[in-house]
Amino acid sequence: MRHAPAGDSLTNVVSFIGPYNGTPNLNRETGTETNPANTSGPNARRRRNRSSRRAEPGTSSGARYDTLKPRTCFHALTGDSPKYSRVAHGRGRAAEAGHSPDGRKPDAPDIEPPEVTVPRPSTPLLSMRRIRECALDIIDEAGLEALSMRKLAERLGVRAASLYNYVPNKDELLQDIANSVMDEVDVSGFDTDWVTGLTVWARSYRAALAEHPNLVPLLASGPARREAALRRADAVHGGLVNAGWPQRYATMIGASVKYLVIGGAMGSFAGGFPADAELYEERFPNLERAHLLPRHAAEIDSASFELALQAFVEGLRSRHAELTGGAGDS
Repeated sequence: MRHAPAGDSLTNVVSFIGPYNGTPNLNRETGTETNPANTSGPNARRRRNRSSRRAEPGTSSGARYDTLKPRTCFHALTGDSPKYSRVAHGRGRAAEAGHSPDGRKPDAPDIEPPEVTVPRPSTPLLSMRRIRECALDIIDEAGLEALSMRKLAERLGVRAASLYNYVPNKDELLQDIANSVMDEVDVSGFDTDWVTGLTVWARSYRAALAEHPNLVPLLASGPARREAALRRADAVHGGLVNAGWPQRYATMIGASVKYLVIGGAMGSFAGGFPADAELYEERFPNLERAHLLPRHAAEIDSASFELALQAFVEGLRSRHAELTGGAGDS
């Protein structure tokens, strides 16, 4: 068994145990191998290339090899910490070059990287109002059955799951839409008198439904738990009772106006006749001009509603006078 040469010299230690990691022995002056046995064999070229790269003076590879060899050999023999390490050696070389340990010049200012912020949209992608308006557009275009949460999400450009942060399901959304439509109905006329209140309410009710005829089947079912619809029903009933109408009559008057409005909003009477004159000439002589009705459908439908409302109110005036013994118009 060979013994390490005496002395603390790292050079003696290195020359005794050979270079780092089992590579061929090198002449530190010439950079050539001193073990000719390693110059042949299948791995000889790779060893020669590796040795020449590590031994080239003035290169970073050679410098790193020279740095690691004493540290590794000393640690292997003694078990103590090396006198210097790659990190410490790097710091020393940086200091010699006038740089700080992290590689920057001492006078180089600290430059903070710019903060990258993603600008928020000027308006939120979703809101309950936008969801409601978009859903109502779908209903107006294709009817109640065409509305689905998936189709609504596609129209809004979001995922369907995002909608459930605002509304729990389609039924609740429909109730909210119906409530928003009923919120447009005017019942302020009852502050003047019951006749004004009734006519203003009926006309604004019809106008609101005329804007969204596909929503009429839902509204025809009653106010349900919709806040706006219940507030208007309360105002109408209270206005009639305060004007002297009995509770029973007030209820029937409110229902009668609803039938008048809903019936007119369900469809056009004049627009339902075919514009084919030959259809009526021989078989339906009394309808010989019915083919002209579709051209004037909006005008006829509006005038017909006003005629029915006027006749209804005039009849109520007489009945109110009988019940209250008054003039019948307040």
